[in-house]
Amino acid sequence: MVETYYDAVVSFLNAVGQSQFGAVSAALGLFGQLMATFLALLVVMNAAMQVQPVLWSDAIRMCVKLILIALFFQDWTQFNSVANTVFTFLETVGGALIATVNGASPAQVAGNSSVGYGSFAAEFDILTESLGEFSGNAARNLGVVGGPVFNALFLFLMGLFSAVATALLIASRVALTVLIGIAPMMILLSMFDFTKSHFERWLSAMFTFALFPVVISGVFATIIGLIKSAISSLGDPTGISSLGELVPVIMAILLCTLLLTVTPILVAAITGNFYVKEQAIEKVGGYAQRQTFRGIAGGAQTVKQTVVNPVQTAQQSKAAMAAHAARINTIASRFAQRK
Repeated sequence: MVETYYDAVVSFLNAVGQSQFGAVSAALGLFGQLMATFLALLVVMNAAMQVQPVLWSDAIRMCVKLILIALFFQDWTQFNSVANTVFTFLETVGGALIATVNGASPAQVAGNSSVGYGSFAAEFDILTESLGEFSGNAARNLGVVGGPVFNALFLFLMGLFSAVATALLIASRVALTVLIGIAPMMILLSMFDFTKSHFERWLSAMFTFALFPVVISGVFATIIGLIKSAISSLGDPTGISSLGELVPVIMAILLCTLLLTVTPILVAAITGNFYVKEQAIEKVGGYAQRQTFRGIAGGAQTVKQTVVNPVQTAQQSKAAMAAHAARINTIASRFAQRK
């Protein structure tokens, strides 16, 4: 069920991504080609006239880059082939991770002939099918009340488990669809140094969301091991006579659901966030710089206050001596009056 729904969503999102890519490239097509051509001419003219010193090798490399940008950002076929190559590679890695626990191989997956490893969605369906069979066998010996209660609880947990896994997969594909749709604009932004950072952020986001299926497959490999271990510890499910014996399986499914929710944290930990680090360093550096300037300004003010001004000091001394003499005269006059 998960595989069917996921494949349908992916097909729809691929069509949407192609339409968005075509719309954006059509809107920017003439502008992008003119800009790339104009910049290539400027690079060649600058290399010939040496207005800004540049090596011919660097100029040729820049021209090739601009020509590729002009051709690539409008060609959905080329862009899609590159993107699909990356996505297929990552899905193969994910399938290999799943194969570590289910014994699958590129030639044989779930008893059927296959060209590659089983996908996450396909293996998830196989797992849910085996869990459903286990639930049916275990519920037969739980009585009229215990059997339906266990089946209802198990069905709810499996639905929650499947929904979380499918939501993570679909969310990553939706994000990739949006990023693919704005690809022409981001490719154009790579032409200029002051906008190249936006292209790098876009590329980093593409890689991050493309890595989701791989991390989910790695987590899913652990999940398969946990659930198989919990089921094997119970032995034959037809010999189960109470709900208490099924607690390990229920706990394993709940734990696996929690493991799936940790996937975004794992992806962030693996890919990192270079730009957040840059911003943090910039903020820390700016704060240190401000504190340094404040310290310098405060020190200068303190030094200014402690510098001795001879004229001011002489005036203050003269005034202090006059005030002191006035106080002495006042005391002397009071003493004379007492006599």
